[in-house]
Amino acid sequence: MYRFQFALVGILGLFLFIYCEKQAPSQVSATPSKQAEIDKNYQPYIYQLDSLIYPLEGASPLLSQDDLKPFDVIGSCKIVGLGEATHGTKEFFQLKHRIFQYLVENHGYRIFAFESDMGESWYVNQYILHGIGDLDDIMRNKMLFWTWRTKEVKELLQWMRKYNVENDEKIYFVGIDCQILLFQTEIILSYITQYLPDYLDQVQSRLDKLIEHSRNTTKQKQAWCEGMTSDDKKDLNDDVDSVIALMDSKKAELVHVSSYFEFKYMRRLLVNLKQILDVKCTTANTMGTNYRDMYMAENVIWLIKALGIESKIAVWAHNAHIENNPLLGSTGSMGSYIKTELGEQCKLVGFSFAQGSFIAYTQSQSGQNLSRETQTLPALPVTGSINYLFHFSKEDNFILNLDEISPGSILFEWLTPARQFIIVGTHFNEYYYKNAKSNYQYTQLLDYYDIVIHYDKTRASEPL
Repeated sequence: MYRFQFALVGILGLFLFIYCEKQAPSQVSATPSKQAEIDKNYQPYIYQLDSLIYPLEGASPLLSQDDLKPFDVIGSCKIVGLGEATHGTKEFFQLKHRIFQYLVENHGYRIFAFESDMGESWYVNQYILHGIGDLDDIMRNKMLFWTWRTKEVKELLQWMRKYNVENDEKIYFVGIDCQILLFQTEIILSYITQYLPDYLDQVQSRLDKLIEHSRNTTKQKQAWCEGMTSDDKKDLNDDVDSVIALMDSKKAELVHVSSYFEFKYMRRLLVNLKQILDVKCTTANTMGTNYRDMYMAENVIWLIKALGIESKIAVWAHNAHIENNPLLGSTGSMGSYIKTELGEQCKLVGFSFAQGSFIAYTQSQSGQNLSRETQTLPALPVTGSINYLFHFSKEDNFILNLDEISPGSILFEWLTPARQFIIVGTHFNEYYYKNAKSNYQYTQLLDYYDIVIHYDKTRASEPL
């Protein structure tokens, strides 16, 4: 009898414990060390967050793919944008490698579009497709952005090459940026020399000013753009259009002797020349248009059919370009342009962190860029920021599908208005960070992204 009563009391106690668990939204499941630091006002939101997140085992591409199954919900989409909260975080780069590999192997993705120069990317893609060139040499001498010259990106490119060696259906690396005129003209001339040699002099004469400009120093290029009139730009665009017209008239022949993709890429390099004129030359920027993000979006959408099939594309860029922000640069981010065009066929993934290190230029309190080096966040995120909330979750690293947050829930209501979110570009200002200024961006998380990945403590990427 006593045993029965004791068992009954135990069962009732267990029932009451479970009932109270469900009725206590203020309970936090963070680790004890974190619990001591929590502002108690945020406990209800953290408790609901904990019920929605999918834990990440880690960042290394060598890990099992089991923890990436939450990405199956975007497997049928045409485009997935993969952001990064800094341009120099090891785990962000590794995670994007992991996710792309998962999407290739499980959902038929075939293109990784990078926030990198379209010209330089031709050399990278030649290595990935055909094994042409030495990867270290290509990365050191062709990659124009220091941000991607890292061991993590090298490991991604090596995996892409290995995949192409072992599989008939190929994957591609394509740059979508439009800031630098350097390699485009030499690649186009090489193509014309090989496949339309009788027209080489004609093409050279049309592109001579751009060929000359591509050899200038950065200061010379800036002065050239600043001195360009609208008539000058129109003449350059007309010259480029004439070469495009020539290639279009020879399309069947060029596709036969090269390939459909190579023809489309060479033609797009010519379009890219015109994009660069709009992005870099002062007379084009007086209209208040965010040409760079607009053209990067156009290049991504162009890629959907660049292979002659309905290709699925992953896009690698900074959070600021990936986010669905219609106000960035007055006319919108790349993500907002793509979302407008493709709707739910495009999914955007933002990246978050709370502490740790990354690479960026040190910026003085007055705003002057100094040396590029490893930076370390001097404190936890400010109370009330999105990163602060994520830091106190029960999981250090996790995936959060924002579509799974119920409208009307307390977490949904908290995330609806714009809140501070850590965003670091090419430079970092410790004073601004401590005072919650320029290293935070007011972000409407539910509008800007479909999925968020939080990696709580990061390390700096490893330069080659």
